[in-house]
Amino acid sequence: MIIEVENFSAAEMIDGSTLSNGDIVLVNGHTNRMDGGEGSFQWVAGNTDVEDSGTVIKLNDGTSGSLKREYSGKLSVAFFGASGDGSECTSAIQAALDCCSNQSISSLFIPAGDYIVNTTLTVTSDRLAIQNEGTLIFDDGFDANYGVNTAVSSYFSFSGGKLVDNADLNSRNALHRALRAEGCDFFVVENVSLDGWYTNIHANLCETFVFNNIQMSRTLGVDAQYGYGINSSAKRNFGSQLYWDNSSHASHGRHMLYLNGTASFASIIGLYGKGCVRNPVNISLDTANEGSISLRDLFVEDVLTDPGSTTGVVNISSGNNPPPDGVEVLIDGLCVDGYDGRVVSMPSGGYKHSKLLNITAKNHLGDGTRPFDGIQAEGVDSVTIRNVFIDKLASSSSKGVELEEGSKALVERIIVPFNQGQSVVRLDDQEDSVVRDITSGITEKVSFNDADTCLYERPIKEGFVQLSGSSPDVENLKKVFFSEGSSLLVQNFLNGFDGQELYVTSMQGNVTIEDNSDIYTIGHINIAMSSNQTILLVKRGSRWIQVS
Repeated sequence: MIIEVENFSAAEMIDGSTLSNGDIVLVNGHTNRMDGGEGSFQWVAGNTDVEDSGTVIKLNDGTSGSLKREYSGKLSVAFFGASGDGSECTSAIQAALDCCSNQSISSLFIPAGDYIVNTTLTVTSDRLAIQNEGTLIFDDGFDANYGVNTAVSSYFSFSGGKLVDNADLNSRNALHRALRAEGCDFFVVENVSLDGWYTNIHANLCETFVFNNIQMSRTLGVDAQYGYGINSSAKRNFGSQLYWDNSSHASHGRHMLYLNGTASFASIIGLYGKGCVRNPVNISLDTANEGSISLRDLFVEDVLTDPGSTTGVVNISSGNNPPPDGVEVLIDGLCVDGYDGRVVSMPSGGYKHSKLLNITAKNHLGDGTRPFDGIQAEGVDSVTIRNVFIDKLASSSSKGVELEEGSKALVERIIVPFNQGQSVVRLDDQEDSVVRDITSGITEKVSFNDADTCLYERPIKEGFVQLSGSSPDVENLKKVFFSEGSSLLVQNFLNGFDGQELYVTSMQGNVTIEDNSDIYTIGHINIAMSSNQTILLVKRGSRWIQVS
């Protein structure tokens, strides 16, 4: 027998004595005709399943049995009365989530439409994938810590659609995190748009967190707890295509990406952020962590770091002093356009063998009252900094790259065209480090302060260069010659650097090299050079020493 009724309420009114096992009831809608809840139900005599307002209908007359929905594919929230017409749907969506848990259903579908939600949607399934094509609107009545939350799932994924927090900012008393998973083995978020939240996605103490194509806007904040895009303490993190647009709310929003606590491994490619009042990228890990953090292709603009703060656009510090030596950080491809403060800051040591590569910074927005260094690292060993362009250092105390209290650093190919600050590269209490290939419009490109066994390897011109005068300039030269028609006494070679080799040739034999406080010759005598004679001098400290 086939019976047709208008909605769930009409189905509940059926006289159970008229039904036989296997009979079909066609329901035309959950509440209204064709509202998404329509479907075919089969009468199962004696069935004891609990009514869930979506897949199981009990009769009001108490007849033993249930009407059970027949369907294939994903379970839909529309089955439970979530119509997507802009009406309040919290209980309907939660009923769908509970059904997934009770019946061990692993996938849930949210059709296109607008769904008003007024409290947290809680996932209690061990494994669940939500495919969303709609917009979940957490409106003025919403004031809970989480939009969608699970603390029991081993696998949870949320893909598609949009989550909007429209609750009044001034009346909020909770943290308002859009998507949050705690303790998941796998937490996956893909192709999601998030708008108006304090925290967009929180992966708390998960094993593996994966995100892809996340768009975030109006990431808000009213004190130190708020304003996070991705906040992850997951052990392993894999992500790509993270977009943050906070330009219309520049007074809010702290971190586009925050890796903290127990996070140890990350591979993230493609981050874009506009408008931030602290550090778009903040890495703050625990002492015992071991692993690697790889961040590639980052573009951020309009960044204002905290007033008086020493942190940078990318800040790499410790969550639990001392910071981890066992985690190395790779930043490869960072472009900063419009910023205040530092570009990259590593203020707390640790993070051995880290690499900061291919970094460009331009259009500093500050007034010069806060730190204005390009890259600063303190207590970091074996760091490599390569291919850095900073358009200007306008503060009198600023440096392009500053390293302190570390060792075995390699700094090369640093360009600062306009500089009113200090050295392009400064090494302070640094050991066993090498600096090469520095380009700037100032004379003092590199400065050492208590820097033991550190070397500035300047670019050397290999071909012969003709010199003249008693104190010729030999900056960045290796092979030089004199072609004097009359006698010449050479008393010094200017602008050499420690370790520089200088091959000196007299073409006509009219040159004498004087032994003095600036030149130390073999035998401590003046050298009257013969025609085509070559001698080798090496700069050691402030003196040139004849080697051969």
